[in-house]
Amino acid sequence: GIIYRDLKPENIMLNSQGHIKLTDFGLCKESIHDGAVTHTFCGTIEYMAPEILVRSGHNRAVDWWSLGALMYDMLTGSPPFTAENRKKTIDKILKGKLVLPPYLTPDARDLLKKFLKRNPNQRVGGGPGDAADVQKQPFFRHINWEDLLARRLDPPFKPCLQSEEDVSQFDTRFTRQTPVDSPDDAAISESANQAFLGFTYVAPSVLESIKEGFSFQPKVRSPRRLNSSPRTPVRYPGGGSALGWGNQGGYRGGKRGWGIQA
Repeated sequence: GIIYRDLKPENIMLNSQGHIKLTDFGLCKESIHDGAVTHTFCGTIEYMAPEILVRSGHNRAVDWWSLGALMYDMLTGSPPFTAENRKKTIDKILKGKLVLPPYLTPDARDLLKKFLKRNPNQRVGGGPGDAADVQKQPFFRHINWEDLLARRLDPPFKPCLQSEEDVSQFDTRFTRQTPVDSPDDAAISESANQAFLGFTYVAPSVLESIKEGFSFQPKVRSPRRLNSSPRTPVRYPGGGSALGWGNQGGYRGGKRGWGIQA
């Protein structure tokens, strides 16, 4: 019943043995079981599913879209839908054609198309079979899933570490910083709250215009789009109160900046 909602390269790390670890669960949502949906507008634009952008209600299918965007990124060097600013990126996600480079294998092309279906009901993994439907795809036919989950497979890359405290694999601009404890969420002063008033507000009319302009069926009229910069994590209030900081300017959700955590 947990959806992650922030799958992207920055949130995928390796442990000392080279096995994958997901980090930053600040945008995850619990108790989203069959039939349940949530409406919070959050994530990193380039990896966000269409149903999050139009706030039509979303479930675990959004993570399979994000996995498709991540897979495309890892195979080609960039996410499938990008542009010079956020509103054009959103427009591409909602209406743009998926362009697959000719060097991709047939199995990779097939899986990417299935992950990046705009209709979540048609997306692989979005049905009752969930992950089992994904595991059966031809792209993964050489994977022994039991061995993978038990970490019996040799990772393709194992970090060379001198000890458990070795941080040489991290950029020195981070390791040279003086550690600072995060503030207690319950103890944020009124003056601190005042400093952030208005930063995450988006006029309902803007969000509604996007929702009205998008459908899983083609429409002639284009949606109005949001003004902003590309590759920026965003989060708009869906409840909750915790303020948090990222590391490169934007909104809570991973790579850049601050926002509001529901």
